[in-house]
Amino acid sequence: MKPYYEDSQCTVFNGDCREVLAEMEPDSVDCCVTSPPYYGLRKYSGDQDGTWGGDDGCDHEWGEVHPPGYRSSDSHPGPLQHEGNTRRDGLSSSTCRLCGAWRGGLGLEPTVEMYVEHIVEVFRAVKRVLKPTGTMWVNIGDSYAGGNQGGVYKPGAWKELPNPPAGWTNRQQRTNGMNTVVSGLKPKDLMLVPFRLALALQAAGWWIRSDIIWAKNNPMPESVTDRPTTSHEHIFLLSKRADYYFDQEAVREKQSVNTHERYAKGRPVPPAAIGSKELARPGYENWRETTPDTWLASGRNIRTVWTIPTEAYPDAHFATFPQALVRPCILAGTSERGVCAKCGKPWQRVEEKTGHVNKREPAHAIFGEPPKTDSTGWKPPSVATSDWRPTCRCEGDTHSAVVLDIFGGSGTTGLVARKLGRRAILIELSEEYCRMSERRILALPEPML
Repeated sequence: MKPYYEDSQCTVFNGDCREVLAEMEPDSVDCCVTSPPYYGLRKYSGDQDGTWGGDDGCDHEWGEVHPPGYRSSDSHPGPLQHEGNTRRDGLSSSTCRLCGAWRGGLGLEPTVEMYVEHIVEVFRAVKRVLKPTGTMWVNIGDSYAGGNQGGVYKPGAWKELPNPPAGWTNRQQRTNGMNTVVSGLKPKDLMLVPFRLALALQAAGWWIRSDIIWAKNNPMPESVTDRPTTSHEHIFLLSKRADYYFDQEAVREKQSVNTHERYAKGRPVPPAAIGSKELARPGYENWRETTPDTWLASGRNIRTVWTIPTEAYPDAHFATFPQALVRPCILAGTSERGVCAKCGKPWQRVEEKTGHVNKREPAHAIFGEPPKTDSTGWKPPSVATSDWRPTCRCEGDTHSAVVLDIFGGSGTTGLVARKLGRRAILIELSEEYCRMSERRILALPEPML
């Protein structure tokens, strides 16, 4: 497929990600950072409908199917039809009468199970192009049954149904929005979409290595009175196998402000203890002769709660994730030094031995415990240095690690990858969003590698 835009560090494809991924080389991507359309949130544009499932050779006969809550005309009454409401025109989908294939926009499926099935299908294509050492970072939010899109019940406002759906005691059910009664969910139920997706991806062979919480300190206000305002989303770290590339050093966090002060208390060795056999045990001979600064590593290991504000974007895209959210994913998932130009394996940081034992000291040990590296961990047996080494035996050049975003949107992943000196591949179905990506990428000079 011909790229929509391409330079030495970034390529943007305009098309269905499944078709683009099918043309990419297997095991060619070091890291994927992406955020799929959330279930039941919005329809982005009319050019994003695709065909899912069914028989590829079928001469489809499409029958109209409306997601619950999206019926918008008197000729197609639905459980959430509002009199005179035409705001949701054009949000119907189609199902083939012959093979059961579904045609519509990803995220607008009539059931959450179908949505999860489609996302797993897409990520199966990602798995083929991801290197064995690669990781995938997926940002996903949740949805409510009967939430997201509407107001509250007003007497006489809803069409009375002859056979109300399960969970509806009468026509005075106070609810609104799309996908209101699906998959046995009750109106106002939290759908638990991220967890449904995570379990499905595990069943498809992925390793779920971490569930990271994106905590927003400036969340969107919600007009709710019977539950807390949602201020977080999930980021799942996935891998193809148990061992993969992860640069812990690149994403270390600062220790708490009193860490150095705590470590400095009670550390000097009394003269009477000099030469003590207790202090001569392997790995602890000289630890009391060091200063507090040398007891600490370059920071604590990154935590699973990231407090990052949302980021404003002037163009007409309503689901832009912030650059600060993408940055740690790329830093941890790709090698700053690059990858082997022959076999594609990443270079990794050189570690040196510290001579310390990574275990707890007995409670009766003289003068207390050995020094910690942070508030929860003990001094490691090795620490990372500023040097790098290859993980293969090839001899030759290196090139930048490749970062993929299959739902490229406004190009945030490509923008951050460019700033960090990585190569980016973006795939986006909407040509309008491809233009946004191109403008943002061109606004940055190509990095000096």
